[in-house]
Amino acid sequence: MNKDKMINIGLVDDHEIVRDGIRALLMGNTEIRLTASFPNASEFSAYLKEHPSFFDVLILDISLPNVSGIELTRQLIKENSKMKILMLSASTGKAYIENAFKAGAKGFLPKDCSREELITAIKQVFYKNIYIGKNLEQVVLENYINRLHYTEEEELTSREVEILTGFANGLTYNEIADQLNISKKTIESHKKNIFEKLHFKTNADLIKYAIKHHIIEL
Repeated sequence: MNKDKMINIGLVDDHEIVRDGIRALLMGNTEIRLTASFPNASEFSAYLKEHPSFFDVLILDISLPNVSGIELTRQLIKENSKMKILMLSASTGKAYIENAFKAGAKGFLPKDCSREELITAIKQVFYKNIYIGKNLEQVVLENYINRLHYTEEEELTSREVEILTGFANGLTYNEIADQLNISKKTIESHKKNIFEKLHFKTNADLIKYAIKHHIIEL
């Protein structure tokens, strides 16, 4: 791969201040260019249909309206397994990190990263390496060690983590259904599976689990 190639970046984040901030951080960079940014998955997907090979690295917010960054990553990788996705998130719990990589992301950065680390992460992902934010390495290591003691029945799917997160944050069935664009009946089925897998008896058990595993923060 040509090391002198300008790296074209796509960005999907529903906060204008984040889009403008990243554009400002990359302004004047002779190696990386923010080619286009989008406030939601729908606008990005419409653009991608017309420009399927336009971006070298895609930066995705993990919390997007209607569809999560993790779900969007899963869809994009299914369509193009070579797509290079860098997840950017204010939520850095180990469940988010794990499910981002399971979905096919090649990098994961906290939103409070420095300009230097953002540039490093983009380059690492572009050159087919994995990148985890410096402040997240310990979380990932602890998660790996803990998982050595997990049984298969304790593992949640990425969709189950999204639904668990919704309930832990106090959302209703209808609110989660609107957020994830799935039916209330599907959510009821997933919640039942979560309770069975993790041996929950009450919603309080669910919230305690979410706090313990850094899925939500107090």
